[in-house]
Amino acid sequence: MAKTLRPYRTVPLKDEAKVMLTYWATASEDLLHNIVCVEHDGAVRWRAALPKAAAARDCFVSLQDVGGRLVARTWSGLMVELCPETGSHVAVAA
Repeated sequence: MAKTLRPYRTVPLKDEAKVMLTYWATASEDLLHNIVCVEHDGAVRWRAALPKAAAARDCFVSLQDVGGRLVARTWSGLMVELCPETGSHVAVAA
């Protein structure tokens, strides 16, 4: 892994991987992709993208397991359910 990730919140997955909400960064790539799924060996499995409805300088600010669902919220107030296997959006709501 090129950079050290600084987790703010971590949600473990069933297969020993973990999904991390990283600290909000100033670099635009890190800001837009601050939820990362990391394998047990440290390899990045996926990075979650912000929904198209998100504000231009938005970022994820929370991450939690809600009854087995991976749910994140953005600074602009969107709720995003993420697929734990791929990081793709399962549902987006305002």
